[in-house]
Amino acid sequence: NGLNQTKTLSAALWCYLLMGKRQSPVQIVALGVLVFSALLFQGTISFSSLFGKSDDKSKDAKEGEKKQTSLSKGILPCLGAAAISGLAGALSQKGVQVAGGSGRNPYLYTMELGLYSCCSLIVSIFATKNGRKALREEGGIFKHWTPMSLIPIVVRALGGVLTALVHKYAGATRKGYALI
Repeated sequence: NGLNQTKTLSAALWCYLLMGKRQSPVQIVALGVLVFSALLFQGTISFSSLFGKSDDKSKDAKEGEKKQTSLSKGILPCLGAAAISGLAGALSQKGVQVAGGSGRNPYLYTMELGLYSCCSLIVSIFATKNGRKALREEGGIFKHWTPMSLIPIVVRALGGVLTALVHKYAGATRKGYALI
């Protein structure tokens, strides 16, 4: 989704609000281009609406209904998720760069996040009906696991370490630019 790229703008905003990290004029222009391209890609704005108007009023009425639905069920939730993702990136950056003076060890930070994730998954297993049912079955929650099941776990763990290292040495906003 094109609007998901606005999380770079969100990360820049949250880094400024939480840590006082300012963007250069070139970065501000790049963020503006990013927002414009995301809105253009999503169809929120169009070249025809920028440079001229359509004469077909019935077509405009249908497009208005469609835009209202896409706004409430697509655009706003996506922008909200991007804002939360930017906040998470800024908090992660603050945790590994600022906490304790010189920042924290990104490897230890990743292990802490992994431990919190494991704890929340264990709680959800015991708190949900399907989780309790899986525990009672023969083989338990690992019933359908094979050695190949470890591949996505290892890849996600390495991705978490890489993300923490990028946040430590480059920051959430630069990570966003690199992913575009």
